[in-house]
Amino acid sequence: MERAPLGGPQLGILDTNTIFNDLIYQLRHRREEGAMIASARAGAVGLLASSHVYGEVYRRAPSQERRGFSTGQILGLFERRYLPHIRFVDVAGLPLGVRATAVLEADPDDLPTAQLALTLAPCHVYTDDPDLTDAGFGQQRNWLGLIHSSDRAMKVDQSALLLAELVRWGWRKAAPWTERRLREIGPMEVLLGGAIGLLVLSALPASGLARLERTIEAGERCIAGAGELGAGAGLGLLGERARQTGYLAQSLVPADPVPRIEARLARELAVRGPLGLVDLSRAAAATREEAEPILARLPCFVSEASGWQLGRHLPARPRRQVSSSAR
Repeated sequence: MERAPLGGPQLGILDTNTIFNDLIYQLRHRREEGAMIASARAGAVGLLASSHVYGEVYRRAPSQERRGFSTGQILGLFERRYLPHIRFVDVAGLPLGVRATAVLEADPDDLPTAQLALTLAPCHVYTDDPDLTDAGFGQQRNWLGLIHSSDRAMKVDQSALLLAELVRWGWRKAAPWTERRLREIGPMEVLLGGAIGLLVLSALPASGLARLERTIEAGERCIAGAGELGAGAGLGLLGERARQTGYLAQSLVPADPVPRIEARLARELAVRGPLGLVDLSRAAAATREEAEPILARLPCFVSEASGWQLGRHLPARPRRQVSSSAR
């Protein structure tokens, strides 16, 4: 599932405007956590942003006071709820990509977001910025719907996995008992049981035979009903997964037909990190000798105690630094 374009957690690339819009919405509704952060916390989406977005949030926070909230309120919520769930990625040295040319011409400030999206494709860009959406990076006024759809897709996957586990558990419990009982039954016991059954059937009156037939039919209907219920649940899950997949695919940033090794390494870490060098090389279909110099050269790859990561979680800035950057 993690290897599939729409399997596993969805990757969402954030721009600065989206973060501010979500922050202001939560503040207006006096909430600490909205759909974006709740889905990230649940594992339905992985939130990433170019490292320039981190600086822009602090630099532009005072200009958002016109929307009714102080810089302290905006940054306070950002630091409490958003920073722990966003990995900021330094895109320096990553390939520019032909598809990012339109973004470069429209607004160079948005270029790092497009670079990151092309590196992690297939992924989504959560943005309302026309400089990005006009170039095929996301759809305007659609990022919240994508987050909800990713959350529903994750719940469908969890339900399917739970159903499979229940079936597997039932089979593990029933199979040994059935095999043991079958081994205990000998040929003579089978013959004796069959003979007794024939004698009982021959001695039953017509009314008794009718009741026996009704009982057998009821048992067959019960088994058939259970089968239909299970099949219906399975088909329902497949149908819901197909609907969510179709919706998510509408604004998916597609990957290159043959992704570069940098992109393969980055996506594996974004979806499955942290990973050690050997596991990461194997997952990205690269040799250790190919992967190691790239990991050491590009700042987007960060070595931590737990293994290699894509980008990093950044700490809150001191408020003195925020005040001086605003001036």
